Amino acid sequence: MKPATPIVITTAALSSSLAFAQIPTPGIVVSPENRSGDAKMHELISMPKTAADFIKNIKYAFDNNLFLDDRFFEKSNVCKAFSIDEKACDPHEVHLPDGTHGMTLGANIEMFAQEPISNQPNSTQHHHPKHAGHRSTAQILIDNRIDPNGVVSGGINFTTQRGGPDFMKTVQILNVNLTESIEMPPHGKIPIPVTGPHGDETWRYEISTEHLKKKLVIGFLSDGTLESMLVEIYEIGGHQ
Repeated sequence: MKPATPIVITTAALSSSLAFAQIPTPGIVVSPENRSGDAKMHELISMPKTAADFIKNIKYAFDNNLFLDDRFFEKSNVCKAFSIDEKACDPHEVHLPDGTHGMTLGANIEMFAQEPISNQPNSTQHHHPKHAGHRSTAQILIDNRIDPNGVVSGGINFTTQRGGPDFMKTVQILNVNLTESIEMPPHGKIPIPVTGPHGDETWRYEISTEHLKKKLVIGFLSDGTLESMLVEIYEIGGHQ
């Protein structure tokens, strides 16, 4: 990563003309204190239709600690949340030698790089399919773990090489206090030429509460579009 002066992105620091994407708050917030409820989780999640929608769903899961909830890993929920083809969607149990167990899911997915174009009568674009723009392949790995002490953790690792939202759109969606991570390139390595604003940058957000530690790290390609997103959530203390 190129050297730079650390900055903190806050809501106030951005132009007031920006309309921040607001993720609807569901009736149930999944947390160590509240992992039950009558509402069905699939009713709280919308299937993404654009790359931005996909990032919104990651943020939704991050805000509501869904990566700690077994119900989120049911096929009908996790496949819908990330538009994974049903035939390729195979969340399965994992059991490690040390007694750690949980759920995991890895998949390649297709995202639409541009917003959908509606088919309006008499439109000059009526011949285009509903989802316009090129598709982009992304890779995701989602997991949930319970260690021998009962400590629950979960998260997602997402990467793509094309079609992600740009820096400003990503910041609008996440709407958290991001701090740039400054990493010097390895000795002898030539930095990648930057071709767009915030190209080849990494930003992070971390928060700790009485019960949880949460981390979100985002990286951008040289052209300033989103390349990766890492989410990690840890329950503190385990089960007493």
